[in-house]
Amino acid sequence: APLLSKERERELLSFTKDNNLHFNNLRLLNLAFTHTSYANEHKGAVDNNERLEFLGDAVLGMITAEYLFSSFDRFHEGKFSKIKSVVVSEQSLSEVASAMHFERYLLVGHGEFSQGGTRKKAIQADAMEAVIAALYLDQGLEAAKNFVLSFIPVQVDKVLKNQVSYKDYKTVLQE
Repeated sequence: APLLSKERERELLSFTKDNNLHFNNLRLLNLAFTHTSYANEHKGAVDNNERLEFLGDAVLGMITAEYLFSSFDRFHEGKFSKIKSVVVSEQSLSEVASAMHFERYLLVGHGEFSQGGTRKKAIQADAMEAVIAALYLDQGLEAAKNFVLSFIPVQVDKVLKNQVSYKDYKTVLQE
């Protein structure tokens, strides 16, 4: 991760405070907010959040599946899959990340920044998965679960109230 200046440390502590989180290792959180474009501009001296994103996707999926399974005994596997695909989607995660003001904390390269990169849905959604992984690595599954369950039930409720469609482009094409 990029070096933690005192200013950056204050920024990250502000994020944790605003979102009721705690990190023992702020470097993990800093890495979670480090986009590839930023790392590329620093020629190998800085890593990016892609590995964390990979792990976070799996942790998010498992926690969401468990939440759906334990909360809705009347649903079948197909319904679970459709709901889960929406609530862990780029659209859903970027909505949550935006509400948490991820754009204030994301480190992106100059070119990406000039193109509004900190507000791009894909970048915010990827960072959300990376933050989930960082929390998981820092404090374990229970902390990651508490964080995910702070927003997933709301997203599930939106799907169930038909405020969000769970028809992605592939489903629409097939139908």
